Amino acid sequence: MSKGACILAHFADQEKLIPAAAKLSADRAISHWDAVDGHVHLVAWTSEPQAARDSIGTLEGVDRVTAYETAQPSSPIAPDPALCHAYVFIEAENAKRDQLMKALAGISGVTSVTAARGGCDLIALVSGETFSRVDVVIRDRIRSLDGVLRLKHNRIIDLKQL
Repeated sequence: MSKGACILAHFADQEKLIPAAAKLSADRAISHWDAVDGHVHLVAWTSEPQAARDSIGTLEGVDRVTAYETAQPSSPIAPDPALCHAYVFIEAENAKRDQLMKALAGISGVTSVTAARGGCDLIALVSGETFSRVDVVIRDRIRSLDGVLRLKHNRIIDLKQL
């Protein structure tokens, strides 16, 4: 599977995320990144997992970095700026992972699904006109799927609108 990684970072001081944005955008090891509101504050996609992880780990304010190995080297899809989005990190029953991936792909509002390893089995991008609609898809359609053990979701935030 190892072609890329989705790297998550938690900032002890969330105010440090805004100054980190310029460094993230200039980092050639990072294909795409999003600021998020959830159990972490940054989601980055890369085809150079170690270099990106090391780079993100040196950002001021970062106190925890996690990398999930993915088959895709970069973000599965560029989020439409006109919509609201959330990443959903899903732990799944091993025997039902492929079935779950197909089920997720068929849900209206699920923009992409990526297989992962290293503490998370699937990463979905959910999109909607409002965060309320995104939350409904996660709560009513994804959480109840057969094979979902646990999930965490992180809303994508646009730092330009702060």
